[in-house]
Amino acid sequence: MKKWLLAIGALTLSFSLAACNSQDSSGSEKSKEEKNSKTHEKSASNTESEKYKFTNETGDFTILAGYTNEQSDKKEKYINIDFKGFKIKFLPVLVDVKLSDSAKAKDQFKGKDTLRAIMLTTEAENTTDHDVDYNGNITMITDTKEQLESQGGLVSDNPIVMTYKGKVKEQGSFLIPLKDQKSTPKELDLKFSPPYKVENGAVNPETGQMGNEQTIKVKYTPKESL
Repeated sequence: MKKWLLAIGALTLSFSLAACNSQDSSGSEKSKEEKNSKTHEKSASNTESEKYKFTNETGDFTILAGYTNEQSDKKEKYINIDFKGFKIKFLPVLVDVKLSDSAKAKDQFKGKDTLRAIMLTTEAENTTDHDVDYNGNITMITDTKEQLESQGGLVSDNPIVMTYKGKVKEQGSFLIPLKDQKSTPKELDLKFSPPYKVENGAVNPETGQMGNEQTIKVKYTPKESL
């Protein structure tokens, strides 16, 4: 989010420079520049609201807020966790989604046109010398008394859920719908299940677990602070 905001800041700077240059123009040119300046201001205002929106194959997203804690990166706001060399960084955000036609056809969204959800933007990286199997199982507890689960394993469409054959990095996101579609959780407990070491092409569920479950607590953060 910070990189995005810096890009918007650079755009605003170009508007400012254009306004400064207009001071050396003739009267008629000043009038023209003033008109352009107003157009730029309107454009900047539109940009302010649009920078919290994006579209992908699931639909049209509007970011309402984020969730951070003292572990959050100062610049990018991501939180990092490490399972014995398998590293995950993530940023939870509260979103409203206008679902696409293709998303409406999925079982998890059937009968819905819009959705309020927690989206976990994620990046996973295997820094170990062995293969790793990551199922993407995350349990989320909200302060509004909801217990929610990510779509992990074979049913997940998040690219980070896979077998990492070597030192591989992948990015993706989990979309976890809220049960109460009008709620705005202020606190989340996120419980991440550990990945497994792959040995001889297989996982041993008794001895291959890479560490223990990790619980990360986060609090509501205004979108402007992301």
